[in-house]
Parts: sequence; C-alpha cells; structure tokens
Amino acid sequence: MKKTGENRERKERKPYTPGKGKRQRILTGAVVAAFASALAIFGIMVSMERSVLAKYEKREIYVVTEPIPQGMILTAENLFDHAELRSVDAGCVPESALASPDAIEGLISRYPIETGTLLTAGMFVSPEEGMRGLIDPVLVGFKAEDLYQVVGGILRPGDRVHIYAADEALGETALRWSDLFIANAFDASGSELTGSGSGGSRYNIYLSQADVEEFYQGMDSKSLRVVKVCE
Repeated sequence: MKKTGENRERKERKPYTPGKGKRQRILTGAVVAAFASALAIFGIMVSMERSVLAKYEKREIYVVTEPIPQGMILTAENLFDHAELRSVDAGCVPESALASPDAIEGLISRYPIETGTLLTAGMFVSPEEGMRGLIDPVLVGFKAEDLYQVVGGILRPGDRVHIYAADEALGETALRWSDLFIANAFDASGSELTGSGSGGSRYNIYLSQADVEEFYQGMDSKSLRVVKVCE
C-alpha cells in the first residue's frame, strides 16, 4: 500500500523543464518592448496627424472683392463695399494680415489693389506715418493753382511729395521739404476724393508748425515746385 501511494505521488509531480524561467523573462521583455514600440509609433502618428491638420488650419483675413483704387481711405462705411472677411488656409496668411475693421479703418491704399488680394498692412499707409519726423505737425491746405506745378494736378491721399523752393534772382531751385504726406484731396466742389481717377483741386498736407508761414509765403510768390515721390 505504501509503494502504491509513492507511485501515485510520483505520477502527480510535474516534470522539471530546464530554462522555463528564462523563457518567461524573455517573453515578458518582448511584450514590454512591443508595447513601448507601439507607444512610440502612436506618438509619431499623432505628431504627423497634427502636422497634417496644421496645414489645413484656417485663419480669417480680409480679401478684396472689388478693386481698391490708389489713395482710397478705408472707412467703416466703404470697407465692406471692397472687401470681406474670409477663412483661408493659415499657411497662406502672412503675419501682417489685416483681420479686423479696427486695424483697417483710416488706412490709405498705397497703390491699386486687385480683386482676390489678401489685405496686409504693407499695402496701406496711415496718417500717423505721414506725421513722422515733423515737429508739432499741422494740416496745411492749398489749391492746385497756388503752386507753380502739382504733377499735372494729380495727387491722391497717401501720396508723398518733395517741395522745392525756387529763387528767381539766383536762378536756383533747392529742396525745401521732403516726404510730405498728402492727407486729403478734394475736387473743385469741395467733395473729398478717396481714390477716384481724376486729380484733386485742393489738398491738405502735414507740415511742421514752424514751417507754415514760409510755406504760405512761397505759395503767394509762386516759387514752390512739387515733385511726387514714386515708389
């Protein structure tokens, strides 16, 4: 009876398998490595997805719907007659893009702007720029006929001019003021021009206050010459 019990005990024992623990450690390591690799691949895929989506990210910017003439002063009233806010691919939008009415109102177009153009700050000039470098700037008004020459009478808001003073006694002409800013232009009836094709009859320019008297004396003597700055 004793031997029979011993035989049964021997049968119930599981056979010893050499290297089993080592194989389990290898298997565990492989699972961990696979999991880590899967996480790395997932991270790469997420990064790639973000990169792809970034290319399709949208930004709002004003786009020209009707041509904007040179010298037009953009206001809250006429802005939406010439431009509208659109969502475009962010990659196509420059840093200087104009995307709010407050950023556009009061700006003056430097040159004609065609339909479909994305509006940026570099396309416009502000009155503040026209006063740069002046001491106690003031607005000075004059008529085209007050000056001996005014580029055929065609000047527009946003234009810059050089003014020369002629000395008839010496027969010499010298530059007196440079880069003066045309702030406003008016037709013969006194209506303000905002970029129309015809030239104005009256103009306002920014000038240092100390130079106003000399400027008007030059107009009275018809000794001033105007040259438009071409950009």
